[in-house]
Amino acid sequence: MSEMTPTRHDIMDRLAPYLLGVEKPGRYVGGELNTVVKPDDEVAVRVALAFPDVYEVGMSYHGFQILYELVNAVAEFQAERVYTPAPDFEAVLREHAIPLYTLETKRPLRETDVLAFSLPHELNYTNILTMLELGEVPVFSHDRTASDPIVIAGGHGAFNPEVLADFVDAFVIGDGEWALLQILETVKAWRKGQSPTGERQLVRYRGDGTRARRRAVPTFDSDEALNRRSWLREGAVSREDLLLSLAQIPGVYVPRFYECRYRPDGTLEKIVPTHPEVPAVVTKTNFDLRTHWGSVRPVVPLMRVVHDRFAIEIKRGCMTGCRFCQAGMITRPLRERSPQQILEIAREGIRNTGYEEISLLSLSSADYSQIIPLTRLLRAEFAQRGISLSLPSLRINAFDVELADEIGSVRKSGFTFAPEAGTERLRRVINKVVDEERFERTIEEVLKRGWRTLKFYFMCGLPTETQEDLDGIIRITEKAIELGKRYAGRNFQLNVSISPFVPKPQTPFQWHAQPTIEELERIYAYVESRLNKRYASLKKHNVYQSVIEGVLSRADRRVCSALYRAWQLGCRFDNWDESFRYDLWMQAFAETGIDPHWYACRERSRDEVLPWDHISASLGKDFLWKEKERSERAAVTTDCSTTKCAGCEACDFKEVKNILSAKEDGLVEELRREQKRKPEVPSPVSRIRFTYARRGALRYISHLDFARAVTLVLRRTELPLAYSHGFNPQARVQFAPPLPLGFLGEQELVDVWFTEPLLAEVALEAVRRIPLDGLEWLEASTVPLSAPALGADVVAADYRVAVGTDLIPPKLAERRIRDFLAAESWPIEIRKKDGTRRRDLKRSVQAIEWSATGSEVVFSVRMSFADNEHVNPVVALGHVLGLDLSARTHAARITLHLRSKPAPLLTA
Repeated sequence: MSEMTPTRHDIMDRLAPYLLGVEKPGRYVGGELNTVVKPDDEVAVRVALAFPDVYEVGMSYHGFQILYELVNAVAEFQAERVYTPAPDFEAVLREHAIPLYTLETKRPLRETDVLAFSLPHELNYTNILTMLELGEVPVFSHDRTASDPIVIAGGHGAFNPEVLADFVDAFVIGDGEWALLQILETVKAWRKGQSPTGERQLVRYRGDGTRARRRAVPTFDSDEALNRRSWLREGAVSREDLLLSLAQIPGVYVPRFYECRYRPDGTLEKIVPTHPEVPAVVTKTNFDLRTHWGSVRPVVPLMRVVHDRFAIEIKRGCMTGCRFCQAGMITRPLRERSPQQILEIAREGIRNTGYEEISLLSLSSADYSQIIPLTRLLRAEFAQRGISLSLPSLRINAFDVELADEIGSVRKSGFTFAPEAGTERLRRVINKVVDEERFERTIEEVLKRGWRTLKFYFMCGLPTETQEDLDGIIRITEKAIELGKRYAGRNFQLNVSISPFVPKPQTPFQWHAQPTIEELERIYAYVESRLNKRYASLKKHNVYQSVIEGVLSRADRRVCSALYRAWQLGCRFDNWDESFRYDLWMQAFAETGIDPHWYACRERSRDEVLPWDHISASLGKDFLWKEKERSERAAVTTDCSTTKCAGCEACDFKEVKNILSAKEDGLVEELRREQKRKPEVPSPVSRIRFTYARRGALRYISHLDFARAVTLVLRRTELPLAYSHGFNPQARVQFAPPLPLGFLGEQELVDVWFTEPLLAEVALEAVRRIPLDGLEWLEASTVPLSAPALGADVVAADYRVAVGTDLIPPKLAERRIRDFLAAESWPIEIRKKDGTRRRDLKRSVQAIEWSATGSEVVFSVRMSFADNEHVNPVVALGHVLGLDLSARTHAARITLHLRSKPAPLLTA
């Protein structure tokens, strides 16, 4: 990029001409509900939370939301967000020398103090390098100076940090809540040139920013959890001093203070500290999530994202002990919230977001010790408001038909199960025991209750897998299809997903070889040939991606060079099938002298030093090896949260231990099981028409996304909204005809139905209390319930379109407009995804005028909304002028004309 890059003050001005030319421009503009922006002079440390994937994936990542609220609850800290730009937007940034920026303040990444990456998956790693370079932060850690941000990273990928050691200054191992605050305190002290301050109490703060009329929501419940500390060493001046200070924070690993030594055969000899003040082994941190409410005021996206709902982490950790599962091993021990705390979080979260769905998150939510009482508690609170519950992937033995009833009482979505393997023997090998007879009964009962879609997850290439295990996958799916046909007939759908086994660090299977591509392709072909394709669809994970994932999962520091070279060659979004380039990865490995199969497909011995041996997940290496040996005997290790200790060493049985809500809090009061009946939906008794302006960043989101955002605003008002009938009730909201993407709206209309009599001025005041950048509520009036639908009542609209004189000189504009007005017809063809449409612009354009103002020609156009007549005014104007105006105009809809109100004369 050019040295003369723009600052945050003009980034959006520079981007404006190009945003409408990229896919989903709403990814890059910010302004969402619940974002936090603080005055610059009040911020001591600014951290950019960076997610190495596109916006809609990162916005669905719950840990991101937790850290965002946690940091912003501290007055002197500012957390902002940044996501990987899609390739089309990356090209725009590069072509026009615009740095990657944060969404909150449009600040280039180079101007932040800390750049904190999440590491959800190894195939995101090339995106980290893209974000560093686009943000004008040196890609290599050793090239950064005191004026550059400190680059940190955390998440599951941090449990083998070596493949990113050349690029990341410091890694957070384990739970990030406490460690991130310590890092920011230390950076603050270093920026101010302070000496160590020791521990000090943090004033209690409100983690949700609720209005004054609401009671304060406790972010922390214990004084101990409130402690923040600067770890800055005495006399620390240089960046090196700061990094050494960070290395002394529990759970923080700084790679530059560790040396890797290798044997002649290429294996590691040892990993040793190079400074006496850093620990030989960095141990993960544990956070008691009961002391913190987590995310109760999450940023609500303005566009559809992967998981569009209010998420509550009901527990952290999993003691099931699946031997392939890194997440289950590294998050030990188990920590559950109480049902009452979950209910309070749900109330606050729904109040702050307006969401229509609550997702109960954990590695296995059905294993929560009070899952049935909890779901009844939540259903009693939210079902009447049309708010549904959802659970992520369920372990079959934990699933209960009663639970299906509780979840399905509001909305029948599909259910996902993860048998993982096709036979009982192989499931015992991986320590995932499933009673198949009970499983079949569960499926049957679920189908009886009206569920029509099921999803099964399987793994292939697992240690000791045989042909019999593959036949078991087919047998399980055939039984499910048999039951599905019996109870759902042709409406039954089974979605089967199969993924290759990839050995992960910090698991009992970390020593195993990964299956080769040839082995995996043979397995895929066999399963696909046997599957009943009429009722079952098969989704196969890309085996080539799995090989790269396997290399990066167990890589040592030498693989940094191959990662960097692959990125240089153009590797981006390696987790996307459409952008993954196996050939470029192989080229990168060849050019850097790395043998990928040596890392992915090689068995490790017990005595081999592993690249992550200096990173402790608080699991003894001896325990992991014993679990590997038990797997070879198909011996099951029971869940220690309900049985005896398995000796994994994750607990100290004092501060760090399993916490079950059923033991700590006692069962919540059982709610009486009422006979299931469809809740009565109140009929609407009033209808209010709102006039609003749609400005700023809202021009970059689609009509459907904008309608959803407005509906969430309405739900947050707690006004008595009317809802549709059925299992998926929707608020009764009706918009005028959609604004095209990129258009502003000066006087837009929306009708809203309510179940109680409501004064228009009261409703207007209520919506004005819920701020959304770019949305201005202008007025409100009562409309008869019998009034025509807005879509039918709008007959025309006035638009204003400004075009630069460099594109259309005024004299040429005058001539083209004169020709159009004189013509009897003006036929055009409009290409759509579903074919070509023909229109006569003389019928579509009711009036057109123009005027020249400085560097622009401004056109005023009245467009018809009659059937088969409406055309996007920019498209229409382009045909009249003979120009492509798709992304080079400033357009706004000025007025909507209703059938009941005669339209005034058009004025330019």
